[in-house]
Amino acid sequence: MTFAIGYLAMMLYFNNQFSHQLSLQRERVWDRNACVGRRLLSNQKLLILAYGKIGFHCAVLAQKIGVEVWAMNRRAEGEGCSLFVTMEDLYGRLSEFDHVLSLYPGTKENERILSQRFFTSLKKGAHFYNFGRGTV
Repeated sequence: MTFAIGYLAMMLYFNNQFSHQLSLQRERVWDRNACVGRRLLSNQKLLILAYGKIGFHCAVLAQKIGVEVWAMNRRAEGEGCSLFVTMEDLYGRLSEFDHVLSLYPGTKENERILSQRFFTSLKKGAHFYNFGRGTV
């Protein structure tokens, strides 16, 4: 569960432009309208790659704040998520997601599993989080 809380914190950090807000504070700029482009997470979609036990905990937290959670794993099934993307559909669907969380384990099979094509297929402005142990 600690892992899932850490991921949720990172998603909030990027979604709410905290790095920009911190820069403004250092410059002593107190304009509440300075961070434009922030959106409610309840209007966003998350894709969890290599969905399993850790992905389940991340999904539960994200769903509690209204994020639409999709998952992908080899079986296209898992507790806590009813929306799945298959590997065959992945590249055609990537542009739909605002956040993509990779939980691939560090195995030889998963080494460099995410190609340049994967990253160029992401939605413009999407956030990618590599929380797995693999060198994807």
